[in-house]
Order: sequence, then structure tokens, then C-alpha cells
Amino acid sequence: MVDSVATVGQSGDMPESASRSAFDEWLAFRGGASAVPREEQEMVRASVGDMPARNATEHAFDAEQLSMAKEALALVLDDIHRTTSLRPTVSVRCFYGVWIRIDDYEGSSLDAPDPQTMLREVADYVQDFVLRGNSVWPGCSAHRTGLHADLIHGAAVWRCRFGDHTVAVIGHLTQS
Repeated sequence: MVDSVATVGQSGDMPESASRSAFDEWLAFRGGASAVPREEQEMVRASVGDMPARNATEHAFDAEQLSMAKEALALVLDDIHRTTSLRPTVSVRCFYGVWIRIDDYEGSSLDAPDPQTMLREVADYVQDFVLRGNSVWPGCSAHRTGLHADLIHGAAVWRCRFGDHTVAVIGHLTQS
């Protein structure tokens, strides 16, 4: 479950109207005109021009991706909360695709054909964030090495490549 520390999809989850321009969608995603420096607005407006906003099919795809990403994030945060003292602030947002961002760490685009692949992608991204502090998470206690997010027989798991074994299904990691 995502607690109050994790901000999953605030304003900007999905564009309100497909009749807006791409620039209008971007501005709403960023928090409105008052939240974005004028120079940046001018640069983005110049680059997207009169490009139309995404169509209904693209919005439906984004909504599905956003839902899968939020569910995946909740499972990965459960693993983090159960096994570390870290409490990152995480947002999953939608603007021309689904993006995940942790604290002030650079965001990453997400695109997956199914929930388990999305779970592996989210776990891999969140693991990169944890590792930027030069720690190993999660770890294999048997081999004293890091685990990797992987897909095994269609299931997203934490896997020890050194010992060639699965330690836990992502979302069910325990303290070792």
C-alpha cells in the first residue's frame, strides 16, 4: 500500500481534455504557468508548436499504463519499507506517456505490455535510486551480492544472478 510519504499521481495524472494542445498538457503536467519559468515555457512552446494533444486512444493507453505503474510502485515501496529505513517521495505521472520520479532524482519513462513487466521496470528504476547512495538493495544473504529485478516464467521477482536463484516475488521481500 502506498502511504502518505509516497505521492502517487498528483495533479497531472491524466490530461483533462483531449482538445488542449500538447503545450497546454505539458504546462498542466508541470503544475501550471506559475510553476514554470517563462524562458522554459517559451522554449517548450517553440519546440511543440501547434502539435495537438493526444487522442482518446493514446489517453486510454496512458491510463492503463498509469494504473499498472501505480500498482507496481505500491508493491516495490512495500519491499523498501519492509527492508530499509528509506521513505522516498515518489510520483507517477502522465504526460505523453507514464513517468516515474523519486525525490529529486531524474525521472524515467515507463512502458510495459503487462503488469508483471511494469513491476519489473518500476523495481529496476527504484533500485537505481537506492543504489545511488552506494548501498546494495536488495541483497542476497546467501551470496552477499545484490539482487536484480527480473521476469521468470511471467512473474516479476528479485533474483540472485550469482547463485542463479529467485529470492522473492517483488512486493514480498523480507528482511534477511
